[in-house]
Amino acid sequence: MNPGGTNIVTVRLEKDPNSVNANATGEAKLKVTPDRAAMFVYGNYAGYVHQFGGVKRAMLIVPGKHHIKITLPGYRDFETDITVQANQKVTVKTALTPASITAEAPEST
Repeated sequence: MNPGGTNIVTVRLEKDPNSVNANATGEAKLKVTPDRAAMFVYGNYAGYVHQFGGVKRAMLIVPGKHHIKITLPGYRDFETDITVQANQKVTVKTALTPASITAEAPEST
């Protein structure tokens, strides 16, 4: 190699047989009451439930196993694992259970 010179490098890419096709996705639809709850995938905020339910509304998701959590203040959290195959539609249906919110007494000093 010469500084400032041009070198020709030949590269050949091979497909990893264990890789997932980036174009092959699945869909996760939500039917959750109340639909204003927030959805998290692996602890990362994904959006509100109403964004992923109804006609032509779903989350595109790579094939595999995924942990989801649905949460709304005043309700118990709902957590589940879903397994999505390529080109498969998975629907999660649940109704969040109301939870009591108790205010803690202020600490005395």
